[in-house]
Order: sequence, then C-alpha cells, then structure tokens
Amino acid sequence: MSCLCVQQLASVAQNLRKLPVSMLASLVSNHQSPLHTVAQLSAKVCGSLNASVAANASASGMASASASTSVSASGLARLEALASVNRSLGLGTFSPAVAARLSATIKTTNQQLPDVLGALNEFIQPMAGALDKLQEAISGLQGIQSLTNMNMAIPGVAFQMPVPSAAASLMASGTASATASASATASASVAATASANAAANANALLAMRVQAAAMALGFPLPAKLDALNAALSLTAGLPPVSLPASLIQSIAPKLSALAASAASLGVNLLSPTGGPQLSAALGTAAANLTATLAGTASTAVKVNANASAAMAVAVSAAANMNASAVLAAAAKLNLNAIPDLQPLSAAMTLAADLRLLSGTNMYASSPCGSCKLKF
Repeated sequence: MSCLCVQQLASVAQNLRKLPVSMLASLVSNHQSPLHTVAQLSAKVCGSLNASVAANASASGMASASASTSVSASGLARLEALASVNRSLGLGTFSPAVAARLSATIKTTNQQLPDVLGALNEFIQPMAGALDKLQEAISGLQGIQSLTNMNMAIPGVAFQMPVPSAAASLMASGTASATASASATASASVAATASANAAANANALLAMRVQAAAMALGFPLPAKLDALNAALSLTAGLPPVSLPASLIQSIAPKLSALAASAASLGVNLLSPTGGPQLSAALGTAAANLTATLAGTASTAVKVNANASAAMAVAVSAAANMNASAVLAAAAKLNLNAIPDLQPLSAAMTLAADLRLLSGTNMYASSPCGSCKLKF
C-alpha cells in the first residue's frame, strides 16, 4: 500500500453513507444499562485478576522493573511507530524507494485525512455517549480475555477466581506470629529472587520490542546495526506529519469499539438482528461475570500461567537471540533522527477499523492510473 487514495476515500464515504447510523445509534443507546452493568462487573473481575497476577508475578520473579539500557522511551516509541507504519503499509525492507513511498503516504494523509476525520466525527458524534459505554464494556471483556483466554460473551464461560500462590501469599502476609522468623526468611528469599530476575526480564522484553521493530524494517540486530542506522537516516527527509492528533484520539477508540464488537461480543451491530444479538451477548456476559464474582463457577483457570506466558516466551526468545547484544546495538541507533510518526501509526489503526465497517481500505495498494504523485 502506498497512498491515501482520493478514489478510495470516495468509496469509503459512499459506504459510510449506507450505514444505518440512526439504527445503530438507537441500538447502542437502548442498551446503556446492560452495557454499564457489564462494564462494572468486568472492572471488578479485572481488578481481582490483576491483583492475583501482580502477587504471583512478584513471588515468581516476574515483577516489573526498569530496564537497564540507554534506549530511551521516546526513542523506542519513534522506532516502533516507524515499524508499525511500515508494516501496516506493507512496504518491506526500508530503503530509499520505501522512504519515497512513505513520504507520499504522509503527504496524501496530511492532505486528505482531516476531511475524512471530520466526516467520521459527524458519523460518531450522534452516538458518542452510547459508544463510550460500548467501548468501556468491550475493553473490560478484552482485558479478562487477555488474562484468561476466556470470552465471557460465550454461554457457560464463568470461572473460579484464582488463589495467589503460597509464595505470593507469604509475601503479602507479614503478620507477626510464632512463625514470624521463618516467614521473614522465606519472604526475603522470594523477594531477592524477584529482584534478581525482574531486571533481566525487563531487559528481555525490551530487547524483544527493539528486535521486533528492527525486523519489521528488515534489519535484525545486532548483525544489521549499520544498515539499520543508514535506513533510519533516510527518515530525516520525510515530511512532518500534520494530523489532528486529538481528533484521532477521540474518534479511534469509539470506532475501534464498533469494529471489535464482532470479535468480543460476536455481534454484528450493522446487521438487522444486531439488537437481539447485543441483548443476548450482554446478558450472557453479565451472567458469567456474576457467577465468577459469586464463586459459583466450577471451571478453574490459571491466570498467573496465562498472564506470564508472554513473559516466558519473551525471556526464552530473548535469551536465544542474546538480549544483551541486541540492547548494546540498540544503544548505538540514532533514534532521535526518526520523526514522530505516532499520529500516522494511529491513523493506520483507524483505517483498519474503518475497513471493517465500510469494506474499503483508504490506502491504495498501488498508485491509481490517474495518480499525479511520483513514486
């Protein structure tokens, strides 16, 4: 994909006009109470799950820690935004030709996207308040699913809340008793292990992030350090991104909630049967959440194992690729040379969600025959 195409935008606008906006606004508005209920119940379940994860993470040495590296947060954000845009547009290994195509993308996006955002804002505003509740409910359900792999909108998917491990409970206790000395010794041992492992885990995760971005640009570290630095220097010639970031941030979550309703709730809100589907899905989710909080469910989940799976994979993979070597190479990258493409990355996400709703991608896969741009 290369440019924000005027012809594609015309198709997007045409398809948006076909969407049953009034029906959709009424549908979501009529479900404010059950959406609020699901959001509240989800927040309670997420709170308990996160508390369990935090306790078990501390006890198992998975506690969070600041990575010991010279890779700044802002530099990493710029690198990841560049990699995300490159990946979203399917541009491949970053090169002078890719930089030229990205430059054209930025120019057309700067020119055309503000009008699209204005139209989307008009589409969203009549149901903005209702979509806030939809977004809140879906975010809660997604949070639970990310920790347990359980979709609470499926009938019968309630579960037993996990109990923190013995080590975690020991660390959380600290009550004086006849076994205070033994408890203190055990707690100190567990804490020492957590402290020793936490920094290594943080560095491993950071190395994975840096390596993922580098590979998305076509230059794995540390082998391609010089080539990646040369590629990053090409970004200095990119035009600045001038997009209304605040408007994107306002629209994107609501549009994402509409797009995610099918995946999270199994509901097509644009379907004539969207109302009954939404009622059923919310009723099912509320019942599952209520049973989970009441402790009446029989299904057990190991949240700590699920939650730490990504950490374990990252640590293992980072060890195999030599995380210290990756971070040492990353410290030599000129990340400050990369312009801030985070608004453009957010626009890519918005375009993906809009594609689900309108059926059309705003970004053309290749220049149209009538395109005046030079690639």
